[in-house]
Amino acid sequence: MGRCRYSSYSQLLDWENDNEDQRVAVTIPRGYSDGTVKFDVPEGNLSPANIKSGTKIFNVTGSFTSDANAAAGDILSGKTAYVNGQKITGNMPNLTGIRNATGTARWPNGDLAVYPERGYQKGGAGDGEIRVTTAQLQAACGDLAPQNIVSGASIFGVTGTAIVGRRFASGIAIGNAAGRIDVAGLAFTPTYVILEAADSIYAYRNIYRRDSIFPNLNHSVIVMYIPSGTIGMERPTYSVTISGGSFYFAYDRFAGLTVGWVAIE
Repeated sequence: MGRCRYSSYSQLLDWENDNEDQRVAVTIPRGYSDGTVKFDVPEGNLSPANIKSGTKIFNVTGSFTSDANAAAGDILSGKTAYVNGQKITGNMPNLTGIRNATGTARWPNGDLAVYPERGYQKGGAGDGEIRVTTAQLQAACGDLAPQNIVSGASIFGVTGTAIVGRRFASGIAIGNAAGRIDVAGLAFTPTYVILEAADSIYAYRNIYRRDSIFPNLNHSVIVMYIPSGTIGMERPTYSVTISGGSFYFAYDRFAGLTVGWVAIE
């Protein structure tokens, strides 16, 4: 039984609170009564939560601490907690489902840094993914671009356009009355052009090389051979122009002939 006694006759003699609840039984001093009468004095705030931890008031041991430092932003939204005897309602956002990254960057060693939204996220499949857009990845790594990815491959949604090795194209053209053929619409500027044709006597193969550094050193040679095996070579009178994705080649022996061509970047 918790008790407290005062020596002054005019003060209360003792009290008790055996149940450690919110009611204190007070003994009235003699003179007001015979000294055996007790009155209950209710006090709604007499509870452990309102008394400092380690302290007793009228036999009620306190439970609240004074060293907690949580704030509403540290507690999940909709949840409550007592901090230093005060009830606090949390306001930390509770993030559910797939979320979007707020930004990206790169660590000094090249690793990707992703900035999530502020708040609590459970984590795991379906409730923890953070979506990073292609644009955000490109903002973190400027080299994530089509020209840096092999044509036909796709990396994080970026489809490559880079060509590995030399591009080439081929086709057939008919020489006009002057022996000229025209080819256009190539996706590259040719460095080498190979042409083949044949008449009733000779078969022709032309090899043309464009020198991009020294244009005056461009070369072309016609190889003529008879199907029986005789081979001849000449440096013919011809005209040729290569411009962007097109070229023409004029050689009088190609007049009216079907000319097969191969253009190499």
